[in-house]
Amino acid sequence: MLIKKELCFLAIPCLLSAQSVKIQPQIEAQECTHQFRIPAFGDFPCPDVYNCNDGHPHVCNHRRDGSSQRCTNCDDDNEIQFNQDCPHDPHPIRSCPWAQ
Repeated sequence: MLIKKELCFLAIPCLLSAQSVKIQPQIEAQECTHQFRIPAFGDFPCPDVYNCNDGHPHVCNHRRDGSSQRCTNCDDDNEIQFNQDCPHDPHPIRSCPWAQ
């Protein structure tokens, strides 16, 4: 019984301090204007869409080697050029990744 009381005394300050996170409501999210971009090289997700056996549309997202122009502020990739074809091309009907 004493152990439970000691744990409660230790846990209460932790729980109270966790609730005191300060958030500033006036700050709004600012959208990036992508003013500065630099060349980037690496693996990028395949943007092609395919339909599964259940008829749901899915994005392929297979990682492919390529290059892009990346924003220096938010890491947004633009003008992606792939160096290799997707192994799933022409993206036939596949099993649903959401199905269990």
